[in-house]
Amino acid sequence: MRGTTGLLGAIVFFTAGVAPVAAQQPQAWQRKWFWGAQSGAFIYKVPGSTGVQVALDAGAHWLITGKRSAMFVAFDQLIFKSNTRSLVFDGSGATGFRTVTFSGARRLQVALYAVPTDKKLQIYAGGGLAIHQITNATALGPFATSQEASTAANAVAKVDTKAFAVISGGVQYRFRERWAVYGHYQLMPSSKNFLISSTQQAITGGVRFALTTSHEDVSTAR
Repeated sequence: MRGTTGLLGAIVFFTAGVAPVAAQQPQAWQRKWFWGAQSGAFIYKVPGSTGVQVALDAGAHWLITGKRSAMFVAFDQLIFKSNTRSLVFDGSGATGFRTVTFSGARRLQVALYAVPTDKKLQIYAGGGLAIHQITNATALGPFATSQEASTAANAVAKVDTKAFAVISGGVQYRFRERWAVYGHYQLMPSSKNFLISSTQQAITGGVRFALTTSHEDVSTAR
C-alpha cells in the first residue's frame, strides 16, 4: 500500500512539474513573424463611370502574431486599366471640373486582427488604417495658359492621396508548422476628397511563412 501511495505521489509530483512547462509552449502559429505575398482584385468606382471597375492588387506583407491576436502590415501595388479616368474640381477650367487619367497606385496598411481559434483552419477579423496614393494622376488639357495647367496640377495633388479606415476579415489554413495560405476581404469607406470617391473593396489571397519568432522564447522554467 505504501508502495502504491508513493508511486501515485511521484506521478502527481512529476505531472505538476511538467504540465506548467508544457502549457507555456506557444502554438505553432503564435508569437511568430510571418512573411508573405498576396494578390487579388481591387474593386472601385470613379465619378462618371456607369459601373464598378476592377484593378489588379499585388503586394507583400508581414503578420506578427500574439496569443489570440495579430498585427498585419502590408504594401500593395494597384494596377488599373490604362487610361482610367476620374474628375477633379478645377475652377480654372471652362466647366469647373477637369478630367484626370491614372493607371497606378500604392496602398500601405496596418491592421489588428482578433484570432479566436487555435486550429489549422482559423477565422480572423479586425480593422486598421490604410493610405492610398495614386502615383501617376495627370490632368488633361487643353490649357489656355501655363498658369491654368499649374492650377490643374495642384488640384490633382490635393486629391491623389488619402487615408482610410479599413474593416477586414478572412480565413487562413496552416500546414507544415510554418506555412499558411489565406484569403481575406477588406472594405474602405467612400470619400469626397479622393480621385476614387466610391467605397473601395479588396479581395486578396496569398501565402505566408513564419521566418522568425516575434519574442525571445524561454526554454527553461524555475
